[in-house]
Amino acid sequence: MSYEAMLNKTCTIQTKTKTQTTSGQITESFANTYTGVVTRYSPTLRPSVDRSLALDAKIYDGVFYLKVSQTVESGNRIVFESETYEVQAVATDSQGHHKEAYVNKIVL
Repeated sequence: MSYEAMLNKTCTIQTKTKTQTTSGQITESFANTYTGVVTRYSPTLRPSVDRSLALDAKIYDGVFYLKVSQTVESGNRIVFESETYEVQAVATDSQGHHKEAYVNKIVL
């Protein structure tokens, strides 16, 4: 079975946009940038600590597995099965066949 066959769900990736109101205020919102993105989500049973992606220890709620060609970066949001997650870090696996987006769930 190919790795891509394991990406059996879809999600939407949102990016932050900034707009200026007529009064000059800057507002931020998130817009759907990529829809129907194939993925696989793996929640952590308990928050995991990852020391390999940065000098500081980070705690993540889960990881999304994506095609290596998929654009995603820290600060993006992923909407998956009616839940929203913020991307904290992104890494390509050591064999170069997928990306891993480490996320935390957003409670809106």
